[in-house]
Amino acid sequence: MTGYLVKNSKDAGSPKAILEFTEEIIVSEKSSLVIKDFGKGMTLDDIKDKWLNIAYSEKKGNLFKDIEAYAGNKGVGRFSCDRLGQELVLYTKSVHGDFIKLPIVWSLFENKGQDDEISSIPLEYSILDEDSFKSEIGDTDFKHGTVLFINKLRSEWGSKKLAKLIGELEKFSPSLDDGFEVYINSKSDHNDKNLANKINNKINNNILDKLVFKTTYIKSSIDQDGE
Repeated sequence: MTGYLVKNSKDAGSPKAILEFTEEIIVSEKSSLVIKDFGKGMTLDDIKDKWLNIAYSEKKGNLFKDIEAYAGNKGVGRFSCDRLGQELVLYTKSVHGDFIKLPIVWSLFENKGQDDEISSIPLEYSILDEDSFKSEIGDTDFKHGTVLFINKLRSEWGSKKLAKLIGELEKFSPSLDDGFEVYINSKSDHNDKNLANKINNKINNNILDKLVFKTTYIKSSIDQDGE
């Protein structure tokens, strides 16, 4: 689920994604996972019509247009946040849009009857001033993008699960070799020395290095003239 949210960050044109666990004991009512990107952000219409729309796919609607896929493709962002935590506070700022804050309690969308419509649940968003927005996300240099505060995590993020997440992010190829960076931060101490060296650092793609060591390979390149 977390990998999908990182992919959404890249799809939004962000140069990097930052994942941070806010509590030293990362399973409690106070625990949160924060995922921040610096992409094109979202407007209110983007949130309602795309990010929260389970059936939406901009790729499908723009097969013949030369545009990038939009973050939240096919509602994966909505499902991923729901799966990871009981509550979400979404902060987003598009390049020329408002500073938006949207809290969501996922239990409001659960246990619905056959005739209930998810779209009938109101979105209680706020338009913040710039200083309040930056203060709440803890980043005074933030210009545009999306920050997800996934609160009340549904499962424990111990060393084993963190190692699995890092392994998945390391396989995020070729993006990690193409100017896109992923960072993961945690206050927890880990006995696993290999894991401890990777926490609070940039995630590197070591897949190609491992292949070079174990296999015969051909390295090639193409210059600007196509040669």
